[in-house]
Amino acid sequence: MKALVVGGLGFIGHWVVRKLEDRGIDCRVVDCEKIYSNQNANWMRSVYESRARQITSPVYEDDILDREKVKKILLEYQPDIIIWSAGIPNQASTELNLNNATKNSVEALNNFLRYRSTKRFVFLSSSMVYGNFTEPVKETDPVNPVNEYGLLKLAGESLVKSTDIPYTIIRPSAVYGPRDSDTRVIYRWLANANNGLPIVVQGENEKCDFTWIGDLAWGIVEAALSPNAENKTYNLTRGSAVSLPIVAEEIKKITQSESEIIITEKSDKVPSRSTLLIDNAKKDFGFDPKTDIITGIKMYQLWLQQYERPV
Repeated sequence: MKALVVGGLGFIGHWVVRKLEDRGIDCRVVDCEKIYSNQNANWMRSVYESRARQITSPVYEDDILDREKVKKILLEYQPDIIIWSAGIPNQASTELNLNNATKNSVEALNNFLRYRSTKRFVFLSSSMVYGNFTEPVKETDPVNPVNEYGLLKLAGESLVKSTDIPYTIIRPSAVYGPRDSDTRVIYRWLANANNGLPIVVQGENEKCDFTWIGDLAWGIVEAALSPNAENKTYNLTRGSAVSLPIVAEEIKKITQSESEIIITEKSDKVPSRSTLLIDNAKKDFGFDPKTDIITGIKMYQLWLQQYERPV
C-alpha cells in the first residue's frame, strides 16, 4: 500500500502522514511549503520546519500547478491512495489571494485527478460547505456556502465526484492543535491570552464544533483505508458544538490570563455553525474522537509554552 499526501507539510497533512507512518504504510509527500500567514511569517517558517521534523517520508517540493511535474511524481511513485490536504487553509487566506486560491482548488486538484490508477482519492473539504446551520447537520443535508472558501471546497467536492476514481470526502470543523497556523481562532485566542491581549469573539451566541487534530488525522487514515468509506462523504469532527464565549473563558482559566474578552458582531462571511453529526463515520470505520475542548486546549497550551511562540 502506497499513499501520497498532497499538502503533507500543512497542519492537517503532516499529522495524517504521521498516522500513516505509524501504520507502516509507505508514504510520500507533495508540498511547496507555501506560507499562509498575514501576521508572522517567521513564526510560520519555524512551524513548517517543526512539521517536517515530525515525519520521515520523502517530500516532493514541487508546484502542484505544474502538470508535467505532477504527472512525473504520479508515474514514478504510483500511489494506491491520494490524500488531498493542499490549498488555502481558511477564509482569511482565501480573501488575501482569491485567484491563487481558485487555481489551487480547481486546476491543481484536477492535475492529480488525471491519475486514474488511484484506488482511493481522499478529499479534505470543510464544514463551511453547509453555510449557516444552527441545528446539527448530517452529510445529506443541503449545502449553501456563504463565503469563497466554502464555495471552493464545494467545487472541489464536485470535481472529485465527477471522475470515475473511488473517492472519500471528509468535512472537518474548527480543527486545532500543535503546529497549527497562526490564522486559526484557537491559536489566536491562546496567543493573545498568553500575552495579555484582548480575546475577540465574533458573536455572543455563536458555536463551533472544535476538533482536536489527532482525532481528525486518525479518522482520515481510517476512512482512507476502509472499504466501507468508498464513494461516501463524512463529517469528521468532535461531534459536539460549544459556545465561543465559553471557550474564550476556558482559555482565560487555562492560561491564567487577565485578558479582556471582547464580543463583536459576526461577519456575514463567517457562517453560524453548530454540531456536525458523525454517526456515519462511527458506523463505517469506527471513528471515535476522544479529546474534548478543555483537554485539547490544555494540551495545545503545553505545546505552545514549550515551543516559545511569539505573538
